[in-house]
Amino acid sequence: MIAALLILACCLFSGHADNNGVLQMPERLWHSPGNSVEMNCSHNKDINHRQMYWFKQVPGEEITLLVFTTVGSEPDYGKFSKDKYEAVKDVVESGSLTVKNLDAGDNALYFCAVKKHCGANTLQH
Repeated sequence: MIAALLILACCLFSGHADNNGVLQMPERLWHSPGNSVEMNCSHNKDINHRQMYWFKQVPGEEITLLVFTTVGSEPDYGKFSKDKYEAVKDVVESGSLTVKNLDAGDNALYFCAVKKHCGANTLQH
């Protein structure tokens, strides 16, 4: 009975990296198929780190960019559907990713990254 429950459960691992100023919580999620889960990402970098990226890595496969977000803009899901993933970024310091209607294909490592925004009028040295 326990083995059957583990097979049906989707396991989502969130990358946890607070040594570089980025924190993702929770670190591990276990949920049943059909449920939704939310992962949160925050950082303590300066306010110019507005861009947030959410990635997924299925065991044995290459890493995939799921969505790009920035404050004040619609998330860019690329080839992925908003029906499956929902990213929210209302403030510079944090954002979230919800994976909807979990299935076996969602068993993966998920993690976020932040990047400093460099506008067209900004000089980089």
